[in-house]
Order: sequence, then structure tokens, then C-alpha cells
Amino acid sequence: MVCPELVQRTLSGMHGLESVPLLIRFPDSMNEVAALGSLYWNQNNTKIRALVELLLELSVRSRRGSLSGRAQQVFQYVNSTSFLGFVVQARHSGVRAAIDRYRELLDIAEKEGLPVPKPLGHEDFLPGSVGKYWNPYHYPISSWPKSTRPVGAPWGAERV
Repeated sequence: MVCPELVQRTLSGMHGLESVPLLIRFPDSMNEVAALGSLYWNQNNTKIRALVELLLELSVRSRRGSLSGRAQQVFQYVNSTSFLGFVVQARHSGVRAAIDRYRELLDIAEKEGLPVPKPLGHEDFLPGSVGKYWNPYHYPISSWPKSTRPVGAPWGAERV
């Protein structure tokens, strides 16, 4: 991908794809890992490259109004809170936002006669990043370690 920021802006600016993963370059040793939850996609991964190309084509067709009526309805539904719920992209994502949404989009593309890449599966994600959704704005603080350091004190200063 020459310019992931441009792809990101194009996908998020087009009708129906407001919430898309960030395209980033994972280390070369992680090229086989396609994604980390629903938040990050590996721009060097072949599955992600093919999926991004397809999403760009679907987005353009949606904007032009050249998707069939049913495909347009499904496209809008799959990218709405009616399908996704009120979730945000997260490193620890549920299956619906990380996998199911894109499988639905692949189904739309196939019905529209577009060449469809292989769908993402659990095996394509960093282990442990898909399953239970953790809202990144509401991680439970009960699991945070307790400190005896007074607030505002320099690190290493412990309460006596």
C-alpha cells in the first residue's frame, strides 16, 4: 500500500464505512498476522490488501449508486449500529466487528459479481485479540495494580 492514510481517509469518508480499522505496517516478522482485533490491520498482509481493494470498490459503487438496491441496503445495515451495536474499534474485539462484518461485505461483493478474496478467520488475527470485546475507553480499573506511592510523588517514592 503506497499511502495507507489515503486509503483510510477514503474508506472512512465514504457512506457506510465510518468505522474502519487503522492500516499500519506490522513488523516483518508479523506479516502472516492480518489484524489485531478490529482496530489495526496489517498493510503488508496479502489478505488485508485484497480486502482493502474490495472495500474501496464497494465504497465507490455505493457512493455512485451502482450497487443493486438490496446490496445497498445490506451495505448500509452492516456498517451501522443496527448491525455492529455501539462498539468502537478495539484491540480486543468481538467477532461481529472483526470478522462477521467483513464476511457480510464479501457476500455483497460476490452477489454483485466482484472477485472475492478469502474471508478473515480467527487464525488471521493476533491470538487473543478476537473473542471478548473490551471497550478501549472503559477498561476495568479493578484489575490495575495498587500502589503505595502517594499521588504526585516522584517514581520510587513509597509511603512509609
